[in-house]
Amino acid sequence: MFYDIEWELKAIEEEPSLGKIYDVARTYRKKLLDKQAEALRKMKTSYQRNVGPVLEEITRLEDLIEELSFLGQQDNIIFINNYQRMLNILDQLEEGISKYSEESFTITKTGQLQMATIANEATEKITKNVLGKKPKGVPASFSISWQKMDPETLESFVGFTADGSPLVSLFNKIAPEAVEELSNIIEQGIIVGKNPRAVASEIRGVANISKYRAERITRTEMIRANREATRKAYSDNNKIVNGYYRIAIPDQRVCPACLALSGKEYQTSEILPTHPQCRCVMVPKTLSWAEITGIEGLDEEEGKIRNGDDILKEVGDEKARLILGPGRYNLWKDGLSVSRMGTEVFDANWGWQTRVIPIVELNK
Repeated sequence: MFYDIEWELKAIEEEPSLGKIYDVARTYRKKLLDKQAEALRKMKTSYQRNVGPVLEEITRLEDLIEELSFLGQQDNIIFINNYQRMLNILDQLEEGISKYSEESFTITKTGQLQMATIANEATEKITKNVLGKKPKGVPASFSISWQKMDPETLESFVGFTADGSPLVSLFNKIAPEAVEELSNIIEQGIIVGKNPRAVASEIRGVANISKYRAERITRTEMIRANREATRKAYSDNNKIVNGYYRIAIPDQRVCPACLALSGKEYQTSEILPTHPQCRCVMVPKTLSWAEITGIEGLDEEEGKIRNGDDILKEVGDEKARLILGPGRYNLWKDGLSVSRMGTEVFDANWGWQTRVIPIVELNK
């Protein structure tokens, strides 16, 4: 599935208000989406510059094949006569995708630093919003001291992936993997006698998949840098924050596993389990004003952290059905808590991940 970030930027304005904490999370996520959209626009320009000319060459080849086919030339003859041209296109694609991957790596590193910086600047404001106004009894002169990360610490979130390996290694794999797929397509075209136009179309498809892979890496690793910086900020300010909550996004694209786990509390020492392109927000679990100030008997306001069932009830049945799909929706209406529809599992390579529980398991 190709991700449409521009759609999400528009959709975020239509999300229902579920209270102050969710409004704060939505404002924060808008900032993150803006940076991701900026990175993806730069990558689109890079793709058009480096791969676009090759796609035009593929279009010309498709037009030629269609013309020759119309004139009655057999597919195997068309393939043989244009075999070398296909190999040339393969070489051009390898070069174009390699350059695109290199530029995407640089764009992603910049994006990681921007996302870590947003966390550094915004977590204090988010925490104070969650904490709420000073209750009566707290001196006006009392202020909360927030420790921010220095530039060197921010740089530590740049250039690495979730498993600690160099970010560049992910981008370096894109072109070789594409070339291997392209070579197989051309070879299979000869062996099984595929329609040459279909082969040309498959070559175009591999180029598009390479674009999607790079974009997915960029979004996933930018979000990861932001979350790790957020977790670090909360951990560094443990006199105010003693954990965080997962907050799922209440729109029709929300993952059922994220919705199932929404509202779950984590220690700041725990990495948030996610899936590729996960959109959950980490909202701080703050100490009370009484705990922070040492003043007992304060009348404090409390913000409610809603779980997945609360969210579904508030967004209404129509949207709940879109989110869950008919099968899960019917189970939910019959009394099955959405919390049972997702879980966290450990992966040897990627650590803790979220997982949607299949309907067949839910029916047991």
